[in-house]
Amino acid sequence: LPSSRSQGVYWRVCSLEFIGAFGDRMWLFAIPILFEEIWPGTLLPVAVYNFVLYLLLIIIMPLGGTLIDRQPRMKLMTMAIIIDNIFVSLASALTLMTSFYIGNDDVLWFLLAAVILCSVVAQFFADVGTNA
Repeated sequence: LPSSRSQGVYWRVCSLEFIGAFGDRMWLFAIPILFEEIWPGTLLPVAVYNFVLYLLLIIIMPLGGTLIDRQPRMKLMTMAIIIDNIFVSLASALTLMTSFYIGNDDVLWFLLAAVILCSVVAQFFADVGTNA
């Protein structure tokens, strides 16, 4: 039987993964709505965001399988949770920055690209952490 200490660590990691995964899903739901507020009248940024996000995830996901195969599970889950939360925070901060540049299309498209890159990293590690 596992010790109570290892069970406590296990439950803490599982609860953190649940909270992180829930936050990621909420973020993936909210970001198209936020982009619609920033770019009213067009769905192009939302479409670009989703298309590029999932295209890049399809391309880099084999790396996730390699990470899962080669890293110890607890270390990988801990690393995935930390990196995922850092990049979700960065993506949300960049999205907030877009509200200061409404009307300046060059800056908005640059911020959209930065949000996409942060979201790709965050979603990659969320998927890796979930599948570890």
